[in-house]
Amino acid sequence: MKKLLLALVCSFLSLTAGDVTAQSAAQPRWNVASWEPGLGMVFRHQEKFSAARVQLGTRNLFIKNRIGVYYILEYRGGIQFQEDGTSYYFRDLLGLNYSVNKSFSVHGGMGVFRKGILQSGMLRGGEYYYNNLQFGRLRKEIGITYRIPQYPFSVDICYSTWVGPTATFGYVIPMNRKKLDNAPLKSIPVHDVPVVEEPVVEETPVVEETPVVEVEKPVVEVLVEPEVDLTALAKQSTTYYPFDKAALSESHKETLKALVAYMKANPKCKITAYGNADVLGSEGYNLTLSGARAKNVRTYLISQGISAKRIKVVANGETKARGETEEERALNRCVEFSLIAE
Repeated sequence: MKKLLLALVCSFLSLTAGDVTAQSAAQPRWNVASWEPGLGMVFRHQEKFSAARVQLGTRNLFIKNRIGVYYILEYRGGIQFQEDGTSYYFRDLLGLNYSVNKSFSVHGGMGVFRKGILQSGMLRGGEYYYNNLQFGRLRKEIGITYRIPQYPFSVDICYSTWVGPTATFGYVIPMNRKKLDNAPLKSIPVHDVPVVEEPVVEETPVVEETPVVEVEKPVVEVLVEPEVDLTALAKQSTTYYPFDKAALSESHKETLKALVAYMKANPKCKITAYGNADVLGSEGYNLTLSGARAKNVRTYLISQGISAKRIKVVANGETKARGETEEERALNRCVEFSLIAE
């Protein structure tokens, strides 16, 4: 059983080695820093008893949001523990975990205070264990963790040649981080729910009616222009943004040229700009970022002579984000439009 579990762990590490190298260059959607407390058990110690485990861990804190730290306590009372000569078993573990992808991570740890690295070999077991290459019974383990999709739970399977197989069930609690990397848009307020900005409607002054004299006008032949496909115009006007950016570039203005021309030629047409973001970072931050993108588009349209009363802004945040790869996430960083010709 021990050899089988160890072989499975080694196979998993070899299969995922290529995936780790391929993904290290691109920041994925799933590596959001989180707390991960958990409960588990030691199934069968070398001395043929089980024990309870309590874990306090973190994930995705350091080195491009891939590395986390965890600490575990193991305890079993009411036994004769021959290794320590006590009536209980007690060990601790401090280790690091590395996120391979959104579902799997690998980790390893070793003892610290109880029969751990802070104690000498004699205190961990003495000369007998040194002679038998047991490193003074230093508690250590390696393992893998599986994050259950769509649920805030994880399953951790570990193995140690002396303690045997262990399992821990964790609860994932995302850390509330308003700041994404080191480039927050501090000038824009952070909202917690989707924000819709209605256009400002100016009051029209009351003007006294004057008698209208009907004058017969000559009949003039009017050339009817072909109708414009508003759906196609809205789609071709979609603006896409680099990661964590909201500023309008010259290429964006070129993309909006046809939309501006149509709005000028059709003064009754109204428009809604929908700001969007990918799922990297917190929900509040992404809502703010999507709103900034839509507001910058509105500001540009107003500068081109379009009345602010005809433009509505909606911040979707990451609610419509789809996709797993960087190419798919790039399509989520955009401002989309809908037009209504009254």
